[in-house]
Amino acid sequence: MATGRELWGWIPYNLLPKLNTMSAKDAFTGERYFTANLFVDGTPVVGDAYINGAWKTVLICGQGGGSGSSVGGGLNYYFALDVTDPANPQPLWELTNTYMGETWSVPAIGQVVQSSTARWVAFMGSGYDNNASQTVGNRFYVVRLDTGAILVNRSVSNVNTDRSQHPHRYVDITTAIPGSPTAVDTNRDGRTDYVYVGDLDGRLFRMPLTSTSTTRWTLTAIYTDRCNYPIITKPAVFPDPSSGGFPLRIFFGTGGDDRAPTDRSYSFIGLQDNGSSQTTEWYMGNATELGLSSTLRQGEFAAGEKVWADPVIADKIVYFSTLMGSIENVNPCLNLGSLGRFYARFVESVAGSMIGGSALKNAAGTAVENLQLASKARKAVAVGERQLGGGAVKKEIYINEYDSTIERLEQGVGAVLRITSWREVFKVIR
Repeated sequence: MATGRELWGWIPYNLLPKLNTMSAKDAFTGERYFTANLFVDGTPVVGDAYINGAWKTVLICGQGGGSGSSVGGGLNYYFALDVTDPANPQPLWELTNTYMGETWSVPAIGQVVQSSTARWVAFMGSGYDNNASQTVGNRFYVVRLDTGAILVNRSVSNVNTDRSQHPHRYVDITTAIPGSPTAVDTNRDGRTDYVYVGDLDGRLFRMPLTSTSTTRWTLTAIYTDRCNYPIITKPAVFPDPSSGGFPLRIFFGTGGDDRAPTDRSYSFIGLQDNGSSQTTEWYMGNATELGLSSTLRQGEFAAGEKVWADPVIADKIVYFSTLMGSIENVNPCLNLGSLGRFYARFVESVAGSMIGGSALKNAAGTAVENLQLASKARKAVAVGERQLGGGAVKKEIYINEYDSTIERLEQGVGAVLRITSWREVFKVIR
């Protein structure tokens, strides 16, 4: 960290036979040239776990669209490393499964009790479906951290949206679980009680882990978008401040897929989970399309405005961004063809504010619904530490955008979000 020098690099075993594909030979000249391919394109997660009689630091990563070779017996993989000694990583396992799709889902790490044994595990989705011969990617896994053994492998069914009976018919997007799960400890005992994750058919699922029997670790849809618009965002969960548990406020958005229609009204949902029942507390979107009461509506998006970035909660405010047009096209010029917006909404009432209301105010103190981004953001915002400046406590919010712009917002902690600085602070020229 002192110098920024790379300490090591890791190539998963299943990818070794693919390395020669980076160098192709021109049939006419015989010269070799570089060819683009996908290898380890997932996002890693690092966490501490007590395995094999000692505390270890474990890194888990998917390969995204970087499918491996048949050397490991499958197409799509996750892998885990023991990075307790940062200078000397050790392989733990590589994991594939017949029904595992592309491995974009960023795993969540937690502890559960299986039978009478406490185990550290990883929760992960799989998708997209990249297998032409069978359906893959519609699975959710619970995996042992020490061995990579699959404890639970749950599937979700596809909802065909390209049928006349569908309320808002559009070309079907085969369901998958490419988004990342959120693990929650509701009673503060250090063990995961529930996991939340969305799928491409607009369903938010909950998996209870309070039983010691894995047969009861099932996926149940606790929210379904009326139009089945895709959910790719990692749910942001806000526990009850007094108990740390129920009721849980859960936040997520829809539209996160380039195949989703560009002329539809997508949504951002504030869901309340009381344990035995769930209710929509507030939302942004079209009341008619969602089939929800207009009295709960706290705004609406423009047609084609999609929620791709994971929402982030800090200081009783949930931050998220939206974007228009494409974000995953192989042609970056097409991705830059439209812009995005930034939102901040109150999770709880602050100084008389309305739950779900905008926490944004301009320098003149006038409320604003959103801020226009310089480009568009696919990733979640980054929230800085509290700091004292100008006699006030504040935080800085950073948004990393598609064209390498980084924008900064200063938030006064304990008050509404007043825009004292909104500017481009860094840009990489490629």
